[in-house]
Amino acid sequence: MSATPLALASLLTAGCWGAPVDQSPVCATYVHCIDALDRTANQTTNLDRYVDGGACWGNPELARGCTTSCRRTLERLRTREPTLPLECAP
Repeated sequence: MSATPLALASLLTAGCWGAPVDQSPVCATYVHCIDALDRTANQTTNLDRYVDGGACWGNPELARGCTTSCRRTLERLRTREPTLPLECAP
């Protein structure tokens, strides 16, 4: 039985950069925070890559970059916005 191109690509990617990882706690907070802000502003932000199972968690290297992005964004929000929803608290 031969492997499909997608299965082969997944195996090669996992071998090069590692297997999928769990969503980081800081990105879970980020997603909840942005969702809460969106509800207040009656808008929708595309957070697909940051949610559990999103593209950020495809391998450890991607996860590191996304986690850094989530952490930095939350830090900026917390210093610039004095009245953030509880979902944004550290």
